[in-house]
Amino acid sequence: PVTAQINSIEYNNPFACGGLGIIILHLSGAVHGNVYNIDFNSNGTTDFTGTVTNDSIIIAPVPNATSITNITITNTLTNCSAFSNQGGTITDPTNVQITNVGYVSPDTCGGLATLRIALTGATNGSNYNIDFENDGITNTSGTVLNDTIVLTGISPATVLTNLVITNTISNCRSSSTQ
Repeated sequence: PVTAQINSIEYNNPFACGGLGIIILHLSGAVHGNVYNIDFNSNGTTDFTGTVTNDSIIIAPVPNATSITNITITNTLTNCSAFSNQGGTITDPTNVQITNVGYVSPDTCGGLATLRIALTGATNGSNYNIDFENDGITNTSGTVLNDTIVLTGISPATVLTNLVITNTISNCRSSSTQ
């Protein structure tokens, strides 16, 4: 029988923290509709079973932190196997780090302050929900510009016991006790 070959492997990370990824095996010599047992790390264990469609097998969902050093696929009808050492890891999106939290005091008594949240790894234009006390309540939201979220109109009496920011798209969280 013809043995399928693994030409390449795509590792698609989740779009959200704690999400699930996708692995796509691009094959040659595979018959559309054939079913394969997929063994991550070639340890004799079937981790997934997939069906060939358009010379590919889509493996989903794949849990975050799945680390693969190699893959063996075995046709369930012919028992023919193919091996690839194209390893990879499914990981969460890169999370930003809060490097500094600072107030700019109001200019007048009873005025409102400005809060600056300095970040590393942030993307301009990304939006974050901001929880001042890590109590699960979004107090406000802000947009990143030059690795900083600037919030105006903040009461000087606002207490930041454990600031948490959450990306509105990826749901990745960062915290600071500053």
